[in-house]
Order: sequence, then structure tokens, then C-alpha cells
Amino acid sequence: KNIISQYKANNEIGIVYKNFSTGYRFSEDDERYFAAASTIKVVYAMKIYDRINAGEIRKDDDIKYDPKYLEEGGGEITNQEKKDSYKLDYVIQNMIQYSDNTATNMLVGNSATAADLLVKYLDGLGVNLSQEEAQKNRITPAMMEVVWAKLYNERDKYSKLIKYLEDSEAGEVIKDGIPNKKIASKYGAIEANYHETAIVFGDKDYMLLIYTNKLNNSKQAIRDIAKKIDEITNNNM
Repeated sequence: KNIISQYKANNEIGIVYKNFSTGYRFSEDDERYFAAASTIKVVYAMKIYDRINAGEIRKDDDIKYDPKYLEEGGGEITNQEKKDSYKLDYVIQNMIQYSDNTATNMLVGNSATAADLLVKYLDGLGVNLSQEEAQKNRITPAMMEVVWAKLYNERDKYSKLIKYLEDSEAGEVIKDGIPNKKIASKYGAIEANYHETAIVFGDKDYMLLIYTNKLNNSKQAIRDIAKKIDEITNNNM
């Protein structure tokens, strides 16, 4: 609480810390809604890998490209010469590792289909997200905690996804704050909101979800908060 208070002031910070080794959990404003931005792409990827694991689709299936899917941002599909189709796993890699918005649109379609997918997937995890909030791409840290707990607890099923999260670099500031550990992370940024969600692997693996709204120097704040929380973990857990 002392760490968070140094950065929060009158702004919004929602945090979930969960130590998988000890079971210790800390949260701050974890029921507050935030614009999820690209952190929600982890849910989309998990749903697709669930379907791959169930034999419904294959990772080398061809995913057709259509110009209607093009959306500016990072990623190889968005910024390189377009092909008629791409292998499914490559599209997932672009969505997660490079946060490619075009790849995301290829996988989940428009905002209505994306919201429907999100509501149904979370419902399957026992999480009640309204269609209205899903349409606005809004989520709470507590809801995402359930997602990341599943990702960690069933990590053998999501090994490829975790690798892409580990290899992601653009915008990933928790990795900057904790440079000496292996971290699977996904950032999200939209307007005055910057977030990062992560699993930090070490002697004691833990989850760290940080969502912000209108926070000054939010990237530096998240980097500093993550560094200080890791120091607490190392020294006290």
C-alpha cells in the first residue's frame, strides 16, 4: 500500500499480486473497471489454443487476410507486404508477441464478435462480465486474475502462448523493472490508460496485474512498482 500510494495520488491504479508458491494475495481496487486495451488479447489466444487442444482446429490452418482487417499498430502482418493467408499460429504470435491489431481482427472479427467471445469465455471460468462492459472492452483486475491463474495452472497446455508472452518486448515495462527473471507479460495502452499483466518466474512464481487510468508517467510508475514488489517478494516471501 505504501508503494502504490507513492504513485496513485488522485488517479486510478488497480493491482493484483498473487504468489503461486505461498498462496499470498494482495489487491488494490481489483473490482474497478478499466479499459482492457490489448491485455484482453491473452483471453483470445487462450480460447484459440483451447480449440487447438480439443482438435477443433489446427495450428497450421490457413487464416485468410482481408483488407477490412487492417488496423494500424505494431506487428509483422500489419506492417509488411500482405499475403492472401497466414498460418494460424503465426497470426497468434503476431497478436501476442507484437500486439498486432490486424492479426487480432483476423482471429476474432469485429468488436461485437470479440465481446461475445470474451463474455462466454469468462462465463466458463465462473466470471460474470456483462455484454455492455465487454462491448466497451472494459475489465477488472480481479477478472483478469482468473484468466492468468488458469494460464499458469494449466501452463503445459499454453506453452506456445507463454513463450510468445516471454518473447514480447514492445511496451513491456515489467520486464524492464525486473530484468533478471523470466517474465511472461502483455501490455495494453489506450488513451490515458496503460496496463501490464504478467507472470514472474523465479524461486517463487507470482502473478502481477497492474491497471491504471490517467496516471502520470504510467510506464515509469509500473516499472518502479514492479521492481519494488519483486524486491519484497525476494526478501519476505
